[in-house]
Amino acid sequence: MSTESEWDSTTESLANLDAWVRATFQSCEVAGPTNIRLRPWSITGSWEVATDTGDERYWAKATPAEFFTEAPVLRLLAGHPTVPALVACDDRQRFTLVTDHGTTIRRQPKQDLRVWEAAIDGYAAIQQGSQTGAQGIRQINQDTFDRYLHGDVINEALDRLLTSHERRQRLAVSSLARAVVERLDERGVPHRLSHDDLHSNNITCDGTIIDWGDASFTHPLASVFTMNYLSDEQGSQFRDLVVNRYLAATSTWSGQPVDELRQMLPAARIYGSLGKMDTWVRLLGYPDPTIHGCVERELVAHYRIFVRDLGYFRPDLAAV
Repeated sequence: MSTESEWDSTTESLANLDAWVRATFQSCEVAGPTNIRLRPWSITGSWEVATDTGDERYWAKATPAEFFTEAPVLRLLAGHPTVPALVACDDRQRFTLVTDHGTTIRRQPKQDLRVWEAAIDGYAAIQQGSQTGAQGIRQINQDTFDRYLHGDVINEALDRLLTSHERRQRLAVSSLARAVVERLDERGVPHRLSHDDLHSNNITCDGTIIDWGDASFTHPLASVFTMNYLSDEQGSQFRDLVVNRYLAATSTWSGQPVDELRQMLPAARIYGSLGKMDTWVRLLGYPDPTIHGCVERELVAHYRIFVRDLGYFRPDLAAV
């Protein structure tokens, strides 16, 4: 992984990451890696480091250039109690090393609402304070829709992967989506740093929010897109309690009444859906052919969710 263009999620790359972790803690005894995950878009694992006060666990990650977002985010949020500390980073190899905060709440038999509340309050404080963009963090905004209208890479992929009916729909879909988010942005809630994958497997039992690799500057209410996963995990009543907490916290810093924020949720979901699509668009042109099948399946799946969500604003969209 010596150049910007190289990436492969293989055991050889894991060995490079392991060597880097051990060099980072060269004066300590290091054990690992364990909890290894080799995925087309990342390599992660944990290492135990012996210190004077006992063993401490750290997590390391390697990503291709298109997904090297976490380091800029953690630098921007350095010292914030809701995010892991960035212990070390190698920008050339795209390696990051962060502190461990224990298991995620999804792994618990029953999720604790108090943990969600602590995470949501910390997350809202992050959004309140993140008033400007930062280099290396993507923007999901109205200009993103122009890329979907005119971008050669995504047009080629969708023209090849969608059905003929879906291809005929695309102009109507893109135009409607652009109109929806234009009206949403006119309502005055400023874009802020958003996690874009805020669900129970990215919140630890101490309320820390982990895995900021999908983060972007976008409409803050787009974060509710992945909070909705709670309906399947804990039921709709639990989900509503979490969403209500988030709306109340967002109302505090944005000055918008909760009821008005709630009215914005269907439109904000379009931003959230676009953000999930954009995650896969970033890998469409990647040279490693082993990634392509996974990327294309995910892109099409999220495009169809995007179209389904737009149906709220135009019920006859499916017939266009």
